[in-house]
Amino acid sequence: MECRMDTFQIGLLVAIGLAVLLPAAILCFGISSEIARAKRRLNKPLVCDDCGTPDVRPSWPAGMQDRLMAAFGYSPYRCRACNYRFYQAQRPAAD
Repeated sequence: MECRMDTFQIGLLVAIGLAVLLPAAILCFGISSEIARAKRRLNKPLVCDDCGTPDVRPSWPAGMQDRLMAAFGYSPYRCRACNYRFYQAQRPAAD
Protein backbone atom coordinates (compact mmCIF):
# COMPACT_ATOMS: atom_id res chain seq x y z
CA MET A 1 0.00 0.00 0.00
CA GLU A 2 1.62 3.22 -1.17
CA CYS A 3 1.05 6.62 0.34
CA ARG A 4 1.42 9.24 -2.37
CA MET A 5 1.19 12.94 -1.82
CA ASP A 6 0.73 15.50 -4.53
CA THR A 7 2.57 18.82 -4.68
CA PHE A 8 -0.29 20.70 -3.05
CA GLN A 9 -0.27 18.44 0.01
CA ILE A 10 3.50 18.70 0.34
CA GLY A 11 3.34 22.48 0.02
CA LEU A 12 0.58 22.61 2.62
CA LEU A 13 2.63 20.55 5.07
CA VAL A 14 5.67 22.76 4.52
CA ALA A 15 3.58 25.91 5.07
CA ILE A 16 2.07 24.52 8.28
CA GLY A 17 5.52 23.48 9.50
CA LEU A 18 6.92 26.94 8.84
CA ALA A 19 3.92 28.60 10.49
CA VAL A 20 4.65 26.63 13.66
CA LEU A 21 8.44 26.46 13.69
CA LEU A 22 9.32 29.99 12.59
CA PRO A 23 7.56 31.82 15.46
CA ALA A 24 8.98 29.29 17.94
CA ALA A 25 12.50 29.85 16.60
CA ILE A 26 12.08 33.63 16.75
CA LEU A 27 10.82 33.42 20.35
CA CYS A 28 13.72 31.16 21.38
CA PHE A 29 16.26 33.48 19.75
CA GLY A 30 14.69 36.51 21.48
CA ILE A 31 14.77 34.81 24.87
CA SER A 32 18.36 33.62 24.49
CA SER A 33 19.56 37.10 23.49
CA GLU A 34 17.66 38.69 26.41
CA ILE A 35 19.21 36.19 28.84
CA ALA A 36 22.69 36.94 27.45
CA ARG A 37 22.11 40.69 27.96
CA ALA A 38 20.77 40.14 31.48
CA LYS A 39 23.78 37.97 32.41
CA ARG A 40 26.17 40.76 31.38
CA ARG A 41 24.23 43.02 33.76
CA LEU A 42 24.57 40.71 36.80
CA ASN A 43 26.21 42.20 39.91
CA LYS A 44 26.04 45.68 38.39
CA PRO A 45 23.79 48.52 39.52
CA LEU A 46 20.37 48.46 37.92
CA VAL A 47 20.59 51.07 35.14
CA CYS A 48 18.98 51.39 31.71
CA ASP A 49 20.96 49.70 28.91
CA ASP A 50 19.79 52.29 26.43
CA CYS A 51 20.36 55.65 28.15
CA GLY A 52 22.30 54.71 31.31
CA THR A 53 19.99 56.35 33.85
CA PRO A 54 19.35 54.56 37.16
CA ASP A 55 15.69 55.71 37.06
CA VAL A 56 14.16 52.28 36.29
CA ARG A 57 11.13 50.52 37.68
CA PRO A 58 9.72 47.00 37.54
CA SER A 59 7.50 46.52 34.49
CA TRP A 60 4.27 44.56 34.36
CA PRO A 61 4.81 41.14 32.78
CA ALA A 62 2.97 40.71 29.49
CA GLY A 63 3.05 37.90 26.96
CA MET A 64 4.74 34.57 26.45
CA GLN A 65 8.30 35.92 26.45
CA ASP A 66 7.84 37.43 29.93
CA ARG A 67 6.47 34.14 31.25
CA LEU A 68 9.41 32.21 29.85
CA MET A 69 11.91 34.75 31.14
CA ALA A 70 10.31 34.51 34.62
CA ALA A 71 10.74 30.74 34.46
CA PHE A 72 14.48 31.34 33.97
CA GLY A 73 14.54 33.82 36.89
CA TYR A 74 14.41 37.16 35.05
CA SER A 75 12.01 40.06 35.63
CA PRO A 76 11.07 42.87 33.22
CA TYR A 77 12.08 46.46 34.02
CA ARG A 78 11.32 49.73 32.26
CA CYS A 79 13.32 52.96 32.16
CA ARG A 80 11.35 56.02 33.21
CA ALA A 81 13.52 58.35 31.14
CA CYS A 82 13.51 56.67 27.72
CA ASN A 83 10.82 53.97 28.17
CA TYR A 84 13.27 51.18 27.20
CA ARG A 85 12.22 47.72 28.46
CA PHE A 86 14.77 45.12 29.57
CA TYR A 87 15.21 42.09 31.84
CA GLN A 88 17.23 41.67 35.01
CA ALA A 89 17.86 38.62 37.16
CA GLN A 90 15.36 38.58 40.00
CA ARG A 91 16.91 40.07 43.10
CA PRO A 92 16.27 38.69 46.57
CA ALA A 93 13.92 40.82 48.67
CA ALA A 94 15.70 43.15 51.09
CA ASP A 95 14.98 42.36 54.74
